[in-house]
Amino acid sequence: MKNHARNVLLAAAFVLAGGVALFACQTTSTNIGGDADAANAVYVAPGEYDEFYAFMSGGFSGQVTVHGLPSGRLLKTVPVFSQFPENGWGYSEETKPMLQTTFGMIPWDDSHHPELSQTDGVPDGRWLFINANNTPRVARIDLTTFETEEILQIPNSAGNHASPFVTGAYLRGVRGFDVQQAYELMLNSATEENRRARPYLTEYIRNGYISTRRARNPHVETRAKAGVTKTLEYAYDDYAVALLARELGDDATFETMIERSKNYKNLFDSSTGLMRGRRRGGEWVEPFD
Repeated sequence: MKNHARNVLLAAAFVLAGGVALFACQTTSTNIGGDADAANAVYVAPGEYDEFYAFMSGGFSGQVTVHGLPSGRLLKTVPVFSQFPENGWGYSEETKPMLQTTFGMIPWDDSHHPELSQTDGVPDGRWLFINANNTPRVARIDLTTFETEEILQIPNSAGNHASPFVTGAYLRGVRGFDVQQAYELMLNSATEENRRARPYLTEYIRNGYISTRRARNPHVETRAKAGVTKTLEYAYDDYAVALLARELGDDATFETMIERSKNYKNLFDSSTGLMRGRRRGGEWVEPFD
């Protein structure tokens, strides 16, 4: 950025170090000229800039790494959800509050699903967002400083987050992956109940929403079905599946999923202008203030 026109590439990667090392050990190519050509093709001289930036989710590290492409150079590790002794992130009095949650101090988490900020649907390179996997949090990273500026805790979150990412990438022209296989996995999660991806899916399909259980003296951390949250997320996931179905020529699935994506309307209370939980019998949750 800063006086240099650069493209930004968003990527999420899970790297198994042992597998990489094993692959390297098994390489027995003697084509020295070919290897040299490959190395030259990705070489970026010191002081020169890569064509792309790749923002990689750190997975179990809880951080974000920034790599240059095509060189593959590690340019920076951005501390996010875990303490980072290299620069004192999460240890200093200034940064410890960033790792505080309503559950207390969380010194380690699992980072996934980076996403660039956009203006009018086009990535603008201003911010990078990434979510924690073990606690419901989303971080905002400033791409002018490559530092975490804010971490927000979201009380309830659920759903098949992969569907919007796959569809969004495909509609933006990203290829180089087996879209048919990805589509089949999306369909599976949208039609077969899975407690990790889409719990209460059967109820959602049957009733058009996920009901809210009765809870005595509920508060933010009350363990419940999160019926409103899940209904809204499942409807959005259904919309993503529908758009990809249309792109791939699966008209029947498109019609089914685009209709199901309207389920969010079943929890809209026109009297308050807000989304509102329903009981299993269809009545609104009371009291509601």
